[in-house]
Amino acid sequence: MANTSTYRFEMLDVRNFGRRVRDVRLQLGLTQRQVADAVGVSEATVIGRIERGQQIPRLDTAVAIARVLKVGLGDLLQGHPKTEGESQVRAPADHGRRQIAKSRLETAANRLSAEQLEHLASMVESMIP
Repeated sequence: MANTSTYRFEMLDVRNFGRRVRDVRLQLGLTQRQVADAVGVSEATVIGRIERGQQIPRLDTAVAIARVLKVGLGDLLQGHPKTEGESQVRAPADHGRRQIAKSRLETAANRLSAEQLEHLASMVESMIP
């Protein structure tokens, strides 16, 4: 089985993800080098390529970027990133859409290995404020 740290977000909208990473990084006054060092990637150019939408980050890299930027991974994936300290108030979710999403997630999770489930759980937990 492949090492789970190499899984990528193949359906990720990389340009928007990258823009969100750049926007939050600049808001925090961090350089690409500082983010790269904190994330543990060898080159600041990796962060630059992610920000420009030229590289899809590995799952572990995306989670680490979100942690360094002090936002949830979901905020970087879906937009409207809020740094720590900002209001995280959300509108109540539509019950029907929520049930459908839960069902889809459960169906997909049943096809994952234990290792993949652990990564999925970590990703989901990082989305919770």
